[in-house]
Amino acid sequence: MQKEELIELLKTSKEKQGQLKLKENEKRRTEIKLKELEEEEYTIGMSPVYTEGSKGTLNDSKVENIVINKDSRIQELKHKIRQLDKDIELLKLDIEEVNIRLGCLTRFEKEILEDRFVNEMTLEDIGIETVDRLRKQTRSARTIKKIIENSLRKMEKI
Repeated sequence: MQKEELIELLKTSKEKQGQLKLKENEKRRTEIKLKELEEEEYTIGMSPVYTEGSKGTLNDSKVENIVINKDSRIQELKHKIRQLDKDIELLKLDIEEVNIRLGCLTRFEKEILEDRFVNEMTLEDIGIETVDRLRKQTRSARTIKKIIENSLRKMEKI
């Protein structure tokens, strides 16, 4: 994998984690709607429609339409759930790939990469804030840049 692709993976990893949670929530909501719809009784309404000329018989087309509409909504929800499952699986694979590549790095290296590419901090800011926070000492922008390059090389090897 190229350096540019790795950087793009890092930049989008947080966004994809958020998208994954949203898709999982949407799937749960859709499953709840589907369950409610499947358990719902067929309701014709308070005043049933009777066919002209035959007293006391319910209009078959009205009942048929209600059944068809319910079945259509059930099929739409099932289709939506299948699509959400596919989206969730792809997001999980993308996130897993980032985690595998980050797995070869130390916590220190991961924080620097995240600050640089996800939080878009300057090398100088990373040198002052991030390294100070982790190691209680500052580093020059040149040193931070070298750490980033070495970290990306490690990730490329995987």
